Amino acid sequence: QIAGVAHGVPTVSGTIALTVAAKALGLKPGDEILVPAYGVISTINAFASIGLAPRLAEIDFATGCIDPARLKARLTPNTRAVCFVDFSGHTGQALVDVAALCRDHGLPLIEDAACALGQRFQGRSAGGFGTIGCLSFSVAKVMTTGQGGAVLTEDKSLADQAACWIDHGDLDWRQTNTHRHVGTNLRFNDILASFGLSQLATLDQRLERKRAAFAALGEELDGHLFTVPGGEAPLHNIVFADEPARLVQDLRAHGIGAAQQYRY
Repeated sequence: QIAGVAHGVPTVSGTIALTVAAKALGLKPGDEILVPAYGVISTINAFASIGLAPRLAEIDFATGCIDPARLKARLTPNTRAVCFVDFSGHTGQALVDVAALCRDHGLPLIEDAACALGQRFQGRSAGGFGTIGCLSFSVAKVMTTGQGGAVLTEDKSLADQAACWIDHGDLDWRQTNTHRHVGTNLRFNDILASFGLSQLATLDQRLERKRAAFAALGEELDGHLFTVPGGEAPLHNIVFADEPARLVQDLRAHGIGAAQQYRY
């Protein structure tokens, strides 16, 4: 319901959710998948670890997301899929445009919505823009189970493929004692699921507190904060600074957690 799609398959992490998404789509070793040239290494590892060939696509500096204007030029005859990362919760026109480009070229779109739980744009929820979407429930997310993730899709056959891969290749093996396909054990466990369900019940309040905190920061740092469309708050409070290392040092000196994310 939170992503506006019919099917959700839980698994052990957001990284693995991306891997499972690729397997459900039938991507094979050597297949090229376009990924953003900036962001957490999880996106690349999720695909490279099963033999896919991630290829970098330029980002728009204003959004941190793949630049749709330059994406078409990165397509090759070997391209089999695109992964769009909703950077810090950014679900906007770029995502809509990339989804349209993928449809026009017959390419599946994996939406990495790990940082975008609860975000909406033009009435649609993050995780529901692509052929298949992925969530993360790791620490620092709005809803966390320590580790965990989920695969989201409107397509039941894709959901079944994902569930089979996660559960030893067959959804009925416990009843039939037969395994019809290859799979592995990447099932989410009941204890962590209970943590997630309890937080899901208060997700709206969690998102509202985040919006309020971001609005308060914006009053003091207007023009220096990364923003996302739709009146939402990004997952991270990203501050633009001329001297980022010094800013991090000063914040930490005042007991405020801070880090200089990634590199570019």
